[in-house]
Amino acid sequence: MITLIKESNIMGKLLKYSFYLIIIILLFLIGYSFFGDLSAPQEIITEKIQMPNDTWIYSFNKMSKNNKLIDNFLETIHAERNASKNTLLAYKRDLEAFTRFLSKKRIDLYKANRKDIENYIISLDNHGMSEATRARHLSTIKQIYRYGYDESLIKDNPSNEIKGPKSKRKLPNYLSENEINKLLDTSTQIGRSPRDKKRNTCLMHVLYATGMRVSELVSLPVISVRGNPEMLLIKGKGGKERLVPLSTPAKMAIAAYLVDWNSQQEINKKKG
Repeated sequence: MITLIKESNIMGKLLKYSFYLIIIILLFLIGYSFFGDLSAPQEIITEKIQMPNDTWIYSFNKMSKNNKLIDNFLETIHAERNASKNTLLAYKRDLEAFTRFLSKKRIDLYKANRKDIENYIISLDNHGMSEATRARHLSTIKQIYRYGYDESLIKDNPSNEIKGPKSKRKLPNYLSENEINKLLDTSTQIGRSPRDKKRNTCLMHVLYATGMRVSELVSLPVISVRGNPEMLLIKGKGGKERLVPLSTPAKMAIAAYLVDWNSQQEINKKKG
């Protein structure tokens, strides 16, 4: 009798939980039939477009005229300015934000006027965006309208006479001579091995002597520092090249690191 009662209680709980599960499934199906798949953007088709040098730009609305104008603009600045992937993505994000603002008023890029652009910049200010950020957004908008007007894709340039917020220029933070010396001295002590310490010392001295970006330094080929050069040829943003001088300490640090680097290359060759 006790066993039957226990089994009855178990069956009752199973029926109860099954009932709740059925209710949840029904609610989900009803919600889906009314609202569709909320996780997917409505009426948006994502298309991947490959640009030269493996730079990818994602068209966010295949059905929109905005999409064609933005894609053509991005392809043009990539070809003419050799803009990097990060630069293109930054332009794309700014333009997407602007088109979303316009879409709330049922306006596209082709029909926007000066007031619409000014209202957008004001809205950025209301959302706490800095002057530099607002100036960047306006610059992007000005560039796409200048492109559209020059290519006869739009009749008028609504951004032509808009003056953006002037970003405040701040003096850059810098290290004192004493702090620089401490930094260079510390680099000789950091590393898991003597070879790592020589590498870190070389990196810090070259950065200090040349003022190059870290991204430029890590992409610098070893052959460019062979032969005890007085200057280095650096390829910077937009593929622009420039010459930077090397200090005596930097040249000494490079020479010391190359000795270990060459030895390691010989060992690797012998190992096959």
